[in-house]
Amino acid sequence: MLLPQEVWVKRTADSFDVGTGVAGYQTTNVLAGSNTIVGVRFAWFVHPEGEPRALLPDKIDQEYQPTAGAGVPHFEKIARHLPPPGQKYTVEMEFTLFETDNPPQDVDNTPMDSWRPEDGKNYRVLAQRTLKQTGE
Repeated sequence: MLLPQEVWVKRTADSFDVGTGVAGYQTTNVLAGSNTIVGVRFAWFVHPEGEPRALLPDKIDQEYQPTAGAGVPHFEKIARHLPPPGQKYTVEMEFTLFETDNPPQDVDNTPMDSWRPEDGKNYRVLAQRTLKQTGE
């Protein structure tokens, strides 16, 4: 399993392009239980530097992955809560690797933002980390 070690951010006129890069991943072995699936969750927060982040993320992406290659690489476009040009900002990415016995009901037609893997009886966080990047 590959775990992100760093994030990158590029500000455009009306959004942030943020992501995790292939070179910044750490390899680790993960043991998942029987009759469970492995998934990843990326929660992105953008806030002015020095101010606390909001309770709810600006963007969430979850991926159902029955294999260990989940979430590599990852990219998001964030258009909410943009600090004004010239103001420093912080982008935080909360990464969670999990296992659950509550897979999406229809993988092809279930929006991943409505899937609640934590509602499974055997939901367990396997790895978690928060990465930050500051920019202007």
